[in-house]
Amino acid sequence: MHIAVVFGLLCALGGLRLPMILMDAGSSGILIISHALLLVLGGVFTYACIQSFRWARINGKLDSE
Repeated sequence: MHIAVVFGLLCALGGLRLPMILMDAGSSGILIISHALLLVLGGVFTYACIQSFRWARINGKLDSE
């Protein structure tokens, strides 16, 4: 699961090129959309994984008591 989170984080970091692409006057629409999707989906996936880790840790402590 940790490796999956790393891939999600790499996707989100790859999408951070979006402002540079938006400033380039000759960039195509597909390039902009792909980087926006990388940023949004990678960020949402990473957030969901972190929330899952937190939920598992909290519920694991409750079960052991």
